[in-house]
Amino acid sequence: MGNERTLGALLARQAGCRGDAVFVHFDGRDVSYREFDGLATTAAVGLADLGVKRGDRVCIALPNGIDFLVASFGLMRLGAIQVPLSLEYRSAQVAYVIADAEPAVLITDCDFYSQHIAVLESSELESVLFVDPPADVTGRVSHHHWAGLLRRAANSASQMEPVAPSDPLAIIYTSGTTGDPKGVLLCHEHQLTLAENIAAGIGLSESDCFYNFYPLHHNTGLGIITGSVLVVGARMLLTERFSKSRFWSDVVVHECTTFYGMGPILEILNKDAGADAAASGHRLRVCFGIAIGHDQADRFGQRFGLDFVSGYGSTEVNMVAIAPMSHQHPGAAGKVLDMFDVAIVDETDRALPIGETGEVVVRPRRPFTTSSGYWRREEATAATWRNLWAHTGDAARLDADGYLYFVDRMRDVIRHRGNNVSSFEVENVIITMETVSEVAVIPIASDLGDFDQDICAVVVVRDRFAFEPASIIALCGEQLPKYAVPRYIQVVDELPKTSTGKVRKALLRNADRATGRWDRVVDGARPGSAHQREVERA
Repeated sequence: MGNERTLGALLARQAGCRGDAVFVHFDGRDVSYREFDGLATTAAVGLADLGVKRGDRVCIALPNGIDFLVASFGLMRLGAIQVPLSLEYRSAQVAYVIADAEPAVLITDCDFYSQHIAVLESSELESVLFVDPPADVTGRVSHHHWAGLLRRAANSASQMEPVAPSDPLAIIYTSGTTGDPKGVLLCHEHQLTLAENIAAGIGLSESDCFYNFYPLHHNTGLGIITGSVLVVGARMLLTERFSKSRFWSDVVVHECTTFYGMGPILEILNKDAGADAAASGHRLRVCFGIAIGHDQADRFGQRFGLDFVSGYGSTEVNMVAIAPMSHQHPGAAGKVLDMFDVAIVDETDRALPIGETGEVVVRPRRPFTTSSGYWRREEATAATWRNLWAHTGDAARLDADGYLYFVDRMRDVIRHRGNNVSSFEVENVIITMETVSEVAVIPIASDLGDFDQDICAVVVVRDRFAFEPASIIALCGEQLPKYAVPRYIQVVDELPKTSTGKVRKALLRNADRATGRWDRVVDGARPGSAHQREVERA
């Protein structure tokens, strides 16, 4: 395995092969492969001049755009480790990641910096690079301008060390179920393998245009979509976010041929009565996605005339199963790829027979194609990779043909609008309230399909008459990302528990909805009331 299997080396090859062909279009601007390759090199040199070295961590907190991509690939080329931050993080999450990853530099804009100035100035950060003009503030952290750094770097002679396929590329923080979020350490070979498998699975070629409306801080936007485009020399349309009203016009105007779908997004598009006219003349041929129901895919595919390819994977183990959605294997998430061993095991890690449901475990047949473990979490890494298998925490079954059928999540994680929400994290916020004595956070079926869930907080309160459900919404809105704020609040006299005191969440999930769940979307509160103002703040 040579050093050519890195993302930086791949970009250089495509710059030579594809030259002036468009790599990415964003906000009216086309950037060719050749131009982007030069920008990435300039960014790497500029960051090196700032003191960033191979293996250093650098946080990126930016909206989708060319600046994010240039920063990301500049760090890849330098051999540094990028740590993406969600723009929906509250200051508590920002402070946690900064303390855990110990980055030397943050690349961001004035808006993010001003929102979190207290935790950033009190952290161990050395420098902040602003993509817009630096904020007019003084503090301990050194401030720099991204554009100025790139201008100076164009005339620099800094040399960079070679980067190897096994070198870490990114730390992606995932929601924890029994503790704080863990940083998943990914290397170049992992990300390149992911991109190659996606590209092969959907038959991507240089004539395709991949529509990317996912946040680049998420590995869907950066690893799956951007990576697969780069692998084949295709074109990418990048937007800031998903928009139902803009989806079809973007697809038609930019001649997009593929996009990444999730159940909630497909359901939104399926329910769009005006989509048939808006989609006239589209060139979409295939959609790749995970957590897609066959009924959703059938309705969308028949209506708009395209095929679907689905897959199964996770940040930790890579995409390990991919296959076209077909009626020959209805309900299958994908077929296990040859480069991975996948087994279904019981609670003692013993393999189960074909057709039986148990936990999905994975191991690679090629080195460095799964993650390198959790950043500075040796015990958690050992627990997840016990007995030489990576344990996913997902329940599934395999058939005799090697197709994987996802059943449910064994972990206490809620999947809401494409985000993994830790019930543990939400519970830790709510339990700080004086009015709440106990809390359990559970998933509720969403109206956006079988693979999306809404969040419900089941609480035992000290005084039912004085308790205001909107107070939970307001507190969560202040301390959690927007996607983690519960929709439902349910007050109960007591939480069902096992003999050892563990909450029996299965009983809560199966409870009748008529038991009095307050719905902040449907029920809300009287306009102008304190209740309503608290909901609006969230």
